[in-house]
Amino acid sequence: MDSIVPECTICSEGYEVDGRKVPILLDCGHTFCRDCISQLEIALDQKCFTCQQSVLKYDNKRKVQNLKKNYELVQILEQIVKEKERNQLVILIACCPASIQVNHFRDFFVTQLENKPDAPILMHTQEQSFIQEKVIELVYPNVTNRGRAAFELHEKVYRYGLDINQSCIIVSLNEEREKQLPKSFKASLQKYDFVMIQYNVPMMRNTHTDLIRIDHPPVGFNYRDALFLEKQINYTNGLKIEQQDLAVRYYSYQNIVFVVIYVGSCGKIERIIEFLKQSKFDYTSQRVKATIEHQLHQPNNYLQFKRI
Repeated sequence: MDSIVPECTICSEGYEVDGRKVPILLDCGHTFCRDCISQLEIALDQKCFTCQQSVLKYDNKRKVQNLKKNYELVQILEQIVKEKERNQLVILIACCPASIQVNHFRDFFVTQLENKPDAPILMHTQEQSFIQEKVIELVYPNVTNRGRAAFELHEKVYRYGLDINQSCIIVSLNEEREKQLPKSFKASLQKYDFVMIQYNVPMMRNTHTDLIRIDHPPVGFNYRDALFLEKQINYTNGLKIEQQDLAVRYYSYQNIVFVVIYVGSCGKIERIIEFLKQSKFDYTSQRVKATIEHQLHQPNNYLQFKRI
């Protein structure tokens, strides 16, 4: 995500490393751009715009061109410029499945690309996110290579497991190229270039109306159990197979295991939560019995399994 460029408080324009908008430090300690401070040379009082302290004298040594830059601020601006230059060479992919591993992505997906990144692939997890999605950074040697890679990645399929639910498609968040994504979905991920969406998972991602998270599933809980739970919820909602887009997915991230219910277009999140809390289920091949209850001190859509 780009850093915000500091602005001159007089003209509200961003500072620059050099030129007319370079930050100039006055004796009083306040900083303004060179353009705005040049107004002091023709002013009668020649006082600081902020504190009204006299800052220029009627001699050549105190003219604007002889005033010093705010070098501390210039260093910050140089870092921002470098960051922007680097961002022009980086592709950011938001990956909603938390189970994706960087080594698998590199060895079984990136190696098949015609336009490969020229630096190690970086991946980090959004720890505070509802579904703890991961972010992948691909760095390219120049803008041309990045552009070609972006064109190649759009609608590329990536499979990170044998199950059909472990298939993803990489979709561009560019407003012009991709018309199928909801505007609210794009708005929540606007700092990324692409999003990796799971097969048959609704794109709605509002953490209050579209998602339910269930922590601490029984040992042995797997994708079959997630599919069983999905069928039970759809049956309760009275939805036919061709009408439903609700999805239940199981994720394993480091030592964290959890289930996410993507409510989809049915919009019955409160009804689904009540159904889950009132039911008992047999899970895993060992037929583990468990109930689902609300997590203390958490929003209503944060639940947890409790073994009977």
